[in-house]
Amino acid sequence: MVTQTVRPDFLSDLRTGPHWRVVIHPREFNKDRIASLGECWAAVLDAQVSLRGWPYPYVNHDCRKTGSDWVGSEVDGIRHREHWRLYQSGQFAHFFSFWEDKAERQAPGGQLRVIGALYTFTEIFEFAARLSAAGVLDDAPVVEIRMEQVRDRELSGGGVVWLSSGFRAGQEAIVGSWQMQGPGLYTEAARLGREAAIYFIERFGCLDFSKETLERTQEDYLARRGQ
Repeated sequence: MVTQTVRPDFLSDLRTGPHWRVVIHPREFNKDRIASLGECWAAVLDAQVSLRGWPYPYVNHDCRKTGSDWVGSEVDGIRHREHWRLYQSGQFAHFFSFWEDKAERQAPGGQLRVIGALYTFTEIFEFAARLSAAGVLDDAPVVEIRMEQVRDRELSGGGVVWLSSGFRAGQEAIVGSWQMQGPGLYTEAARLGREAAIYFIERFGCLDFSKETLERTQEDYLARRGQ
């Protein structure tokens, strides 16, 4: 279930709990990189990544928001919550809850499922590549990903990736930043999606896992582009 109207303090409330924060921006700042708010909205729709049941980012047409130089959308659902904005400068800011928190927690601090996280990282960089290809970003955009309030959150395997139990985040926040640049943005996006997944998995204390399995899983996931 998705609510059509989100309360004014929704973003502040979302940020009081565990959440992801993603910021994508061009290497060089230009406040008028995108000519109009209408073009901002269209850019997100065109770049949206839909490879599984929930697209990245989710566009709630019943809760479209605008500011002096940005457009955005929010969703406040039983299973998921998120807020995003795209500024005319090309900066994209996205806050969203952990999917794992939709169910009753099985461990102190909640969980992070490896496969779900890999899909999310892959979608983030794929979305950035699409924005760049459309001219919304330059040819060397920066992607910063943060997981906030994750101390004691447990890493969970399952599916095609098996992990022993007991790996937990030892920090309140885990932060990584990457710059996309290369001859093939989509190939670069896939590589950085895996790199980001590995970066965060290791910061949950897990150093011994199959990177080859992650790559094969991602390849299968991205093959859905043509379906």
